[in-house]
Parts: sequence; C-alpha cells; structure tokens
Amino acid sequence: MKYAELLGKLSSILIVLSALSFVAVGIAVVLAPEALKAFFDTSIKEIHSIGLLGSVLIMTIAALTAFPAELPAIACGAMYGLTPGFIITWITAMIGASVAFFVGRFVEPAFLEVVIGKKVFALVRKKANENTGIMTLFLIRLVPLFPFFVVNFASGMSGMKYHSYLLATGVGIIPGAFVSSAIGAGLIFANTVIVLIALSVFLLTAFSIKIYRSSSV
Repeated sequence: MKYAELLGKLSSILIVLSALSFVAVGIAVVLAPEALKAFFDTSIKEIHSIGLLGSVLIMTIAALTAFPAELPAIACGAMYGLTPGFIITWITAMIGASVAFFVGRFVEPAFLEVVIGKKVFALVRKKANENTGIMTLFLIRLVPLFPFFVVNFASGMSGMKYHSYLLATGVGIIPGAFVSSAIGAGLIFANTVIVLIALSVFLLTAFSIKIYRSSSV
C-alpha cells in the first residue's frame, strides 16, 4: 500500500472516530452530565499540568474530536491571565485547526460527498476557493453553529486553499478565544469587559456581513 493511500485510510478512520466521539458526548450530556463534566475537568487539569505543550496537545484533541474547545481556552485564561491566556489559546487553536485541516486533506472527497450529498458537495467545492467561501467560513467561526472539529475536517475535504482557511479561521476565532480567556481569568463579569466584547462581536459581525454581501454580488 502506498504511503498516500495509507495516510488517507488512517485519516478516514480518525474522522469516523471523531464522529463517534461526538455521538458519545451527546449521549453522555443526556445520560450522565456530571460524569462528563468530571471527565473534562480532570482531563484539562492533567494535560495543562504539562505546561504549554499540554495546552497545544489538548487544543489539538479538541480540534480533532468532540472535546469542547472552550474548556481548555477557559483553563488557559485561569492559568495565565487574560492576555497571555488569549494569546496561548489562539495559537494552540490555530495549531490544532491546522492539523485537522490537513487530516481532512488526505480523506477522499467522496467521504464528504456521502455525508452532505453530491449536489451540495459540488457547490461547496466550487465556492471553497472563492471570496464567498472564505467569508462563509469566517462567519461560521465568528458565530459557531457547527462543532469546531467538523468545520476543520470539512474545510480540508472541500479543497479550500490552506492560506484562505488560515485567514478565515485566524480572524474568526478571535472573539471566542477572547471571551473564553476572559471567563477563565474571572473578568467576564466586569462591565467594561462585557461592553468591549459585545461591541467587538457586533462590529465584526456587521463588517463580515457587509463583505459577504459585497462578494456575493
């Protein structure tokens, strides 16, 4: 078996396992929420005890599985403070998102085609490298309606160029990373921080919608 084929099969297996983890977390939320919370808390504590390497590791896990990315981000804010926590969260999230993107790159496009349908997949692939594709990804990151790891994999499988993915993801996750770090640092309840966060999200959303409409013309 060729190296590329082996890598493709391993990537496909990883995506299947990631999907199963999403289902498992969903079931655990319904049946055993306290046990799930304890598992997440213990995992974050143990991995973060390693230091910065642990932060990279746990965020990569979050980028590849259903492990909520917000939890390690909050932990970074609690451990390092608002500004360092935000910077570490952003960098580690980008590393994890990049790993997941390239995993998706090695998976057969037919995999995503089966999940979302041939016609939808054809449209997604056509738009992936256009301005509308970049702005759509940016809006999804800004207002996360889909699991972090699903968007990472799907972007890689769609054929989107890495630099476009990097730009949309890097800018789009800023508000979420900041909010999570602020929560961890204990500043989220300060009125000034709340106003700044709300203003930032409003301006970014308005600006992104304007660009999206312009690029669709």
